Amino acid sequence: NAAVSTTKGFDVQAEYSIDAGPGQVSLNYLGTILTESEFTPFDGADVIRCERKFGQTCGTPLPEYRHRTTFGYQMDDWNVQLLWTLVGSATDDAGATDFTVEKIDAQNYFDLSGQYRLNDNARIIAGVDNVLDEDPPILGQNDEQANTYPSLYGTAVFGRTYFLRGVLEF
Repeated sequence: NAAVSTTKGFDVQAEYSIDAGPGQVSLNYLGTILTESEFTPFDGADVIRCERKFGQTCGTPLPEYRHRTTFGYQMDDWNVQLLWTLVGSATDDAGATDFTVEKIDAQNYFDLSGQYRLNDNARIIAGVDNVLDEDPPILGQNDEQANTYPSLYGTAVFGRTYFLRGVLEF
């Protein structure tokens, strides 16, 4: 239990809404800027730097920048929103070993949904996840599972998906 892990960075959150026509436009932004990610596996070991890296030692990609931004429009009982998820780039952490994929480029994913409130206790929600049907980065040997990192590129693993949901609140 002598391992030491250090992560430093900034989280930025901003929200804004304004009346537009008969409804309201909203913007919600949550971004993360990673400045440092270090790991020392045991006392006296060399420090392993993992910011902007992924692979056998660092695991899940740790991009320098990522965000989730939601654009919304609400009017009466209707609500529509577009979610934009951006995951920044990262490079493989095993400098001495060449893998099939040495760099993951930044990835962009878009989800679209709409909601209609039937009354105070019921609503219907429909949408499309991964609207542009973007694939997750396929890596080969230096991955977590399923030739990618599903914990980071989750919605893309299944391709474009559609959903319809009913909600009753008591």
